[in-house]
Amino acid sequence: MGEKVSISLALIVTALVLPPWPAGLLVAVMSTALLVGSARVRPRLLMGMSLVPLVFILMSAITAALSFGDPASGAVWAWGWLSVAPGALERSAGLLIHAIAGTLSVFVLAMTTPMVDLLGWLRRLRVPDPALEIAELTYRMIFGAWASLVAVHSAQVARLGDTGGPLRHIKRSAQGLGSVAVRTWLGAERLSDGLAGRGYSGVLPTLPRRATRRVWPLALAGLAIIWALGLLA
Repeated sequence: MGEKVSISLALIVTALVLPPWPAGLLVAVMSTALLVGSARVRPRLLMGMSLVPLVFILMSAITAALSFGDPASGAVWAWGWLSVAPGALERSAGLLIHAIAGTLSVFVLAMTTPMVDLLGWLRRLRVPDPALEIAELTYRMIFGAWASLVAVHSAQVARLGDTGGPLRHIKRSAQGLGSVAVRTWLGAERLSDGLAGRGYSGVLPTLPRRATRRVWPLALAGLAIIWALGLLA
């Protein structure tokens, strides 16, 4: 577990500190290789998980490239009160590469580490048990609420169909959220009763998993090459 955290943090620092070209681009390539190659994450899943942050990254890059107000002298592009100042496109492209590389570096940890491993690692670092308990229960309740939302939506579609105007969709969504809230509350009560019935004493121990593959030597070599190329650039 510690090696995953170290690799992810090292990739994040490398993506933020070194220049976007070629270091940032190489960090993105290395992170993708670790996810798809070593961790065997499906490319389609990785693309789906990257879609939402990519939208925010693109919006930020576009905003960084645009200037508002009177166009600066020598502007690359101008249209009314919008313009692109000299060097803005280069800064925007650097921001884009930095952000994509950092996001993929975070995914190296997030998409390859089960929650039980992360909690066990934090417990070995002497993180207080109440904090771990809150994290465990919150994690469980989030997925419980999501399962309730999927079940309620499926039942509504099967019973009422998926057609109608905006008002009908708003009404159906409000009814669904009410049902999800009730189901989530009842699930929390059952979870509390189950913990009490099993003799819960304030600690939720988890069983550690044995690591089956070590990639830190290759990752360390890759990071060394990226740092060498980034410092020489």
